[in-house]
Amino acid sequence: MTREIPLDVNAEVVLADARFYRSIRNRVRSRSPIAASGVALSACQDNQLSQEVNGAGVFTTALHRIWADNGFTGSYDAFHRAIVAQMGPNQTPGLGLFGRHPESLLARTPFNPGNRGASATRSPRW
Repeated sequence: MTREIPLDVNAEVVLADARFYRSIRNRVRSRSPIAASGVALSACQDNQLSQEVNGAGVFTTALHRIWADNGFTGSYDAFHRAIVAQMGPNQTPGLGLFGRHPESLLARTPFNPGNRGASATRSPRW
């Protein structure tokens, strides 16, 4: 099973709420450039659909398994590779970077904004 909205339904929603979507677009255009850097994890590539098994997303299930209740201590790069290794060939998770100098973020432990590298002291469990 995949998660998707039929194209005809999507077109109806966009047309029905055109004013709303235009207002969002106009607000976004008027903002200053983003100064932050970041890492973006995605469930699949742009030419793929996110898969689901028994009501749970395949990517989310793999992420939770690897994350192990805040037990993962590696880098974003290692985290992404471990998730990819658990998924089939029809869905490949993405790892994207944005901002001025995001490369240094790859060495950080995922979801721990205060650390400076995979070997840094871990934050308390949330």
